[in-house]
Amino acid sequence: MDVKKKLKDLLSGVEVVSTGNNLAVEVSGIATDSKSVRDGYLFVAIKGYSRDGHDFINEAVLKGAKAIVAQDGCLPAGDISGAPVILVSDSRKASADISNNFYNRPSDKARVIGITGTNGKTTVSYLCESIFKKAGFKTGVVGTINYRYGQRLIPAVNTTPGALELAQIMGYMVDNGAKYIVMEVSSHSLSQGRVRGVDFKTAVFTNITPEHLDYHKTMQEYKNAKAILFKNLAVHAKAVLNIDDVFGKELSAELCCNKSALLTYSLGSNADIYPEKYFLSSSGVEAVIVTPAGKININSRLVGKFNLYNILAAASVGIAESVAIDKIAAGIDDIMVVPGRLEKISCGQKFDVYVDYAHTDDALKNVLGALRELSPAKIITLFGCGGN
Repeated sequence: MDVKKKLKDLLSGVEVVSTGNNLAVEVSGIATDSKSVRDGYLFVAIKGYSRDGHDFINEAVLKGAKAIVAQDGCLPAGDISGAPVILVSDSRKASADISNNFYNRPSDKARVIGITGTNGKTTVSYLCESIFKKAGFKTGVVGTINYRYGQRLIPAVNTTPGALELAQIMGYMVDNGAKYIVMEVSSHSLSQGRVRGVDFKTAVFTNITPEHLDYHKTMQEYKNAKAILFKNLAVHAKAVLNIDDVFGKELSAELCCNKSALLTYSLGSNADIYPEKYFLSSSGVEAVIVTPAGKININSRLVGKFNLYNILAAASVGIAESVAIDKIAAGIDDIMVVPGRLEKISCGQKFDVYVDYAHTDDALKNVLGALRELSPAKIITLFGCGGN
């Protein structure tokens, strides 16, 4: 079914510089890439990091764009004929607002859980998905491995897709009954405004170690990007923080003015959620987790201390979302393996083989430390190092 929206409605919340008399124009879709423009679409020109979308406005018009949104001061020289132009102060931010408006603001209709941190995002997302499903909620996931809901699975290009694709994916999930959407939120997506306008109900911080410094330049800039998720939370939202991480403790101090909106986790008893006792083995993690809602007995097949942290994060989300503790335990225990996350490969061989995504020095250290705790006679490590 074709859907048409008036520009007036799509521009709600957008910082507009000039519209002319074009607000009654109706469009049938949105594109931020001129190659994706169809007849009747709105083309949003964005100044990218390698190319400038404003250079492709005329191409978009020739392909049938019914209207153009451009950033003030970025229009190319010469006439643009065939479509009205709306000028905005920041077209990247505008694309997020417009996309959310076109897809009826999907995050207003589902409980969206955002997970950020250098390591652990994917495993925590799998655990949260399992918890919500055990509690009877239809759940979608947007993450590093794929974007999935029900029988629909889209291989992921980015951990967090661009604002337009994200709104489209979330809109599909909500329209098909999703009550929860679990999202891995990368530092790139936060600094680039891809999740602008997403109403996160609970936000999780796992940890931070040096990564993406080719993009963020300094650790402080990297931290600032991660902090955006928490500083932009609505008053009704909750933050779940790992306070064994120094930056997590800093975030906790900043957010502590609103105690009801903050849940902390740690291996020590100085947090809201912590293990009273735990045992790590090659079979997984056994633990008794203390929470404000009662103790949770865990018998997980995930291996290593870093996975105990991931389990604590997911349990904290369950508590934040008022999921019954028996459903939290069942959801965590049900996850046998997360693809590429210390994934055990068994082909009848007389030795153990594990595959892990470890892509930072800290992640590799954690994985090797977890395996060393299992007391093997020898560990042979094969690792890759991408580069130009």
